[in-house]
Amino acid sequence: MRKTLFLTTALLMVATFIYAQEKKEPYKFNFRSIPFGDTLENVLKKVEGAEVSMGDANISEIEHYGVKDYFKGVFYYISRVPYFNQEFVKHFIITYPQWENIKEIHLFFCRKWEDENDPYTLFFVKKILKPQSGHYRRIFAGLQSSISNELNSDPAIWETKFQDPQMRLDRSFYPAIIGQWVLINKRVLLLAHGSKRMTTRPPEILYSSSREWDKYISSCNMYEIEKKKEIEKEGKKAAKDF
Repeated sequence: MRKTLFLTTALLMVATFIYAQEKKEPYKFNFRSIPFGDTLENVLKKVEGAEVSMGDANISEIEHYGVKDYFKGVFYYISRVPYFNQEFVKHFIITYPQWENIKEIHLFFCRKWEDENDPYTLFFVKKILKPQSGHYRRIFAGLQSSISNELNSDPAIWETKFQDPQMRLDRSFYPAIIGQWVLINKRVLLLAHGSKRMTTRPPEILYSSSREWDKYISSCNMYEIEKKKEIEKEGKKAAKDF
């Protein structure tokens, strides 16, 4: 009886070990393997096992860090917060507690505005890292060095101010630093800023593909043209009662 129980326990332990070895953690979207241009359905298959929730296409970082001018594009503001156009952009937030360094990954997909049957494809990725203790400059330097080694390229680095809407009203800010790598068809931004606490706000990394970004811009342009036509049409209808 004891022998049988021992063998059963041993087999369960081996099976658990094999399952743990075979179970793959969700895709981390490392720079060189980000599937820009792939469909929403295919990309979400890569994060099976993670928690996936719908986002609202919020891209507040570009405003808070003052980098919106570095993205040739159109953003739509709600309460002073910039968003991608929700008419043709879908946003998913990926979380997985077992990730060592990543807090969240945000995936943004867009389709052609003029074609509702056009598949949503990945065009922008935001990665929020887990909070780290220490001065934000030291944290930035470590991340910047690792990214530069991986890309075999040095970034443009500049100082800036981090301001959310409330801080703008209060005329306050946190000192911030940004690194930008511009490669063939891709752009990477590393964002970090200080705070009143020793635990720095989680650094963020933004990834974009110029080809897929152009698809988003094209949709924005078509959207604006259609909206302008609708406004003109409504204006003409109203003018009949002049």
